[in-house]
Amino acid sequence: AEPSPAEVNKTVTFTCLLKEFHPARVSIYWLENGTEIKVENVFRPLELPQGFFELRSQVEVQATEEKNGSTITCTVVHDAQAPANYSTVLWISNPTLGGLSNEFQMNKGANLLSSLLLLWMGILLEKGLLGGLLFFLFKRM
Repeated sequence: AEPSPAEVNKTVTFTCLLKEFHPARVSIYWLENGTEIKVENVFRPLELPQGFFELRSQVEVQATEEKNGSTITCTVVHDAQAPANYSTVLWISNPTLGGLSNEFQMNKGANLLSSLLLLWMGILLEKGLLGGLLFFLFKRM
């Protein structure tokens, strides 16, 4: 499942969880659009009771508008397999476009359309009620 969009200028934490691997020696690299990202917290593998290991690696990325659509990749290098890449895309909610977000511009158009539709329905309802009242009044006479 794709992650939900991040708010602009918020810190987003990406996690790469390696489970049940052996031997313990493993390397994890983080990339943003192919460029390596510096990881602040480097964790050591945790030994599990069955003799396997588990490792969690996290990287924090500032969700700026310039990074909207960036590909964040966790690359795992382990002796037991070929290097593996796991990627996701960083989506920013409401990135500005000419002062207004795409979502706002689409919602603005949808709101205008629904307002016009409601106005049209209101006019029809008003005309129908007025016509019904007049019909009722003339029918009584």
